[in-house]
Amino acid sequence: METSTNNGSIIPADVKGIIFDYGGTLDTRGDHWSHILEQGWRHAGIEVALPTFRQCYVFAERELARERHILPGDDFAALLYKKALIELDELGRINPEAAPADAQKAAADIAAYCDAYARACIEEARPVLEALSERYPLMLVSNFYGNVDSVLRAYDLRRYFRGVIESAVVGVRKPDPAIFMLGVVALGLEPRKVLVVGDSLRKDILPARSIGCHTAWIKGRGWDQAEDDAQDPAQIPSLAALTATLRPPGTRWSGTEKRAKEKKFIKNENFCLQPLHGPKKECTFASLNKARHSPQLSIATKNGVVVQLVRIPACHAGGRGFESRPYRQRREENE
Repeated sequence: METSTNNGSIIPADVKGIIFDYGGTLDTRGDHWSHILEQGWRHAGIEVALPTFRQCYVFAERELARERHILPGDDFAALLYKKALIELDELGRINPEAAPADAQKAAADIAAYCDAYARACIEEARPVLEALSERYPLMLVSNFYGNVDSVLRAYDLRRYFRGVIESAVVGVRKPDPAIFMLGVVALGLEPRKVLVVGDSLRKDILPARSIGCHTAWIKGRGWDQAEDDAQDPAQIPSLAALTATLRPPGTRWSGTEKRAKEKKFIKNENFCLQPLHGPKKECTFASLNKARHSPQLSIATKNGVVVQLVRIPACHAGGRGFESRPYRQRREENE
């Protein structure tokens, strides 16, 4: 489902929640990260042919997937340093003459350049996230290395998102639509009421659309010519386009709107989404009555992600830090 407009707005009128991709969407203005890292190489004085750089880039991606180099507490600068060092090690293997004499210094230079680039893009994205988070619940769904929560907190972005679905944590990767369905379930909405914003047509837009979500594609420089040539009705010029027609910041809800929102909020019983196993996560809340029998939940569990439904009082629906109760205890209480 492509984005439709309502009175000039890019966000359709029936959208009640938004899912964002992270890498490329919030931190590069839609460009594939290979372009930024290549610029980082040149900044560090490393000049190689594009096929050579891409071979090193792909090698590092596969190595990071094969071995756990990235730790959960690593911020983006630490991630970039480790990734650049792996790329340069591969460069030393395939083209020793082009490799820098001090790989660690070069990797640090590359990481600093790329981190500064990401920070600049994030500061451009911040007003958009600020405005949207005041009007919609936001989720982040990302293919990442197991440390995206630390990256978000280091950039002060975590506060905008109700929850995070990360491929390394849930065991599902884009372009599998199931990872977007997990985000939809966490929002407690039907797919048709969710907008997915991403930078990849193949990994974000098409799989999200396949489950019935609205989509907004921030098209930048892709990995190859085929991606650069691709066109889609969901294309938008930038993240800022999402908020171009929203009411100005500081505009108060009318009394009727506010009472309607409060009534909708307090009438629902809620549940806490938690992994059945693994570290404690911040809770995400949605309607228990909708989720208990939802087809979305069935799809999520079919793909190996188990979600516990835990009754909590509606008055705590905005809270944080609730832990899921032991399965045995919950089963006994329900008997």
